[in-house]
Amino acid sequence: MKTIDLCEEVSIFLSDKTDGNMRNLALANWANDETIKIRQGFLGRAGIAPEDTALVFVDYSRSDFTQYRLIESPGDYRLNNAEATTEASDGLAVRTRGIGLFLPLADCIGAVIFDRRQKLLMLVHAGRHNLEQDGLGAAVRFLTGQGTSPSDLSVWLSPSAGKKSYPVYSLGGKGLEEIAIEQLVCAGVTDIASAGIDTTADENYYSHSEGDRDKRFAVLAYMR
Repeated sequence: MKTIDLCEEVSIFLSDKTDGNMRNLALANWANDETIKIRQGFLGRAGIAPEDTALVFVDYSRSDFTQYRLIESPGDYRLNNAEATTEASDGLAVRTRGIGLFLPLADCIGAVIFDRRQKLLMLVHAGRHNLEQDGLGAAVRFLTGQGTSPSDLSVWLSPSAGKKSYPVYSLGGKGLEEIAIEQLVCAGVTDIASAGIDTTADENYYSHSEGDRDKRFAVLAYMR
């Protein structure tokens, strides 16, 4: 597990294969005992309780992949809750300190966005479907609706599939990270950092396009 300090108030915890398989986002996996144990171990090392953690649940049966939600508590998005809502989202945001935002990944980008002035934290699932719909521009506009100014945002982009192995042909053959940065800059964000890791080439991370169909690493964002 790597720990990245986005700023003094926000920590990002990034798992790799040594932390175990965080599993795919399919609802059936939420109740899997082995998955729960692995996730709880990861959370324990991060010092965060499972009941204080919310899962970004992505459903590919939709047509709109820019659905973002502001939550006050994990509620129905509680991690490892087999009876949790199936209401999908492409990103969750919180103003409440002490809530972890959890996202399993295996090629797509996990974008951690923090409003330094308002103390508003967001975690976005920015994959091809999302980025084809200007997903990160939409995320910034969502936060603007909460009173945010793009100039107050700091963003970190997780490991993701590189351009060579996973070009997005619908957007000119660009890579996921390249597209993400372009959308953020176009939306007025200037403070952008990246893990700089290609999941299709780095053996420490699972890659869906390289055959890890039901295997995921995780990004966990936490505002202290």
